[in-house]
Amino acid sequence: MQLHKACSAHHCPRKTAALARLVRTGKIVPPTLCLRERAAARGITLDPIGDQLPATTDADTHTLLNVLEGLTADTWPDRQ
Repeated sequence: MQLHKACSAHHCPRKTAALARLVRTGKIVPPTLCLRERAAARGITLDPIGDQLPATTDADTHTLLNVLEGLTADTWPDRQ
């Protein structure tokens, strides 16, 4: 576990196995609350995510259509 302390358990199979073993033996108890719930309980404000982000209206329709056209042109090279 010490060798993999900088690893993420989501990406490192050895750390995942080590954490699973520690949980099975009762050495570690996984949190029952998610990160945002734990932060809120401590009065810590986290950056908003997903649908919590404010909608921006800075770009006009023409610019957005040009961006979408560029994205679809890269995806579908035979479309012109």
